[in-house]
Amino acid sequence: MGRRLCRSGTGEVLGETVNSNRIKKMKRSVIIAAAIFAVASSTGALAKGITDTIKSVDKKGDSITLMNGRVFKLPEKIEVERFKAGEKVRVNYSTTKAGRTTVSSIRPVM
Repeated sequence: MGRRLCRSGTGEVLGETVNSNRIKKMKRSVIIAAAIFAVASSTGALAKGITDTIKSVDKKGDSITLMNGRVFKLPEKIEVERFKAGEKVRVNYSTTKAGRTTVSSIRPVM
């Protein structure tokens, strides 16, 4: 069972029948997509990346400082000893709404 579409005000049938079940499925899909987007954006973690040269390496503090002044504390899975001052790297990280930065990966750039 479907509805027939008419042009506004004229009562003229366009000749297409729209299946009401199909409309319901489309509406449900839009609602689900909007809900997923809302949940994803509410977590506040935004993935970012930066490419720069390492200014200094703090082995005790497990962190690196880039030439632009940004300091990144590296997680335990990344060994700070692998990197040295003057090396160009790509740092991928995320920042929460609270401002906490978490490094997900760091790799040398040639």
